[in-house]
Amino acid sequence: MKKKLYVAIDVQNDFVTGCLGSHWADVTSKNIIKYLASVKDKEDTYGIWATQDTHDTDTYGTSLEGIRLPVPHCLNGSKGWELIDGLKPLVDKVISKPTFMSAELGTAIAELKDELDEVIFVGFCTSICVVSNVLLTRGLLPDMKLTVKSNLCADVSEEAHKATLLVMNNCQVDTDVAVGECEDCVEEEV
Repeated sequence: MKKKLYVAIDVQNDFVTGCLGSHWADVTSKNIIKYLASVKDKEDTYGIWATQDTHDTDTYGTSLEGIRLPVPHCLNGSKGWELIDGLKPLVDKVISKPTFMSAELGTAIAELKDELDEVIFVGFCTSICVVSNVLLTRGLLPDMKLTVKSNLCADVSEEAHKATLLVMNNCQVDTDVAVGECEDCVEEEV
């Protein structure tokens, strides 16, 4: 039986309650934990992986990202860099990434292509790190079912979120909502 791999993109303190956090991300992070906890022990779950945005204190300010987004965040070893507390016990594998997209993540998923029938993504930010990793995976696995749980992602704005979901749909990625799989998810307006 082929299985599902769940990937939590950058569900870290700085994106939830830290320097780049928002109420939307805070509410979404609670739903992510509930959702992933609800699928953790299912027979068809291969595992739950997480990426960890990782920047170097000494070089962030001079990197392109640091110049265009002059908000030091996810500095290696800091509290903001850590995965949020509720996520840590659910995760089977963590992949650090120094930029939006992780070639290591894409390669690791591609190596599992014969064991998986779907890869499901959640996390932050939809229009930056989520889309980068989803489209990398799409390029490496053109026939794999890829799903982004749209209500388990948050972004810099609702407009950017919706536009990115459309782009992913156009690239044959399903962007559905986690309904019924997480029956007690918070239904709070963001």
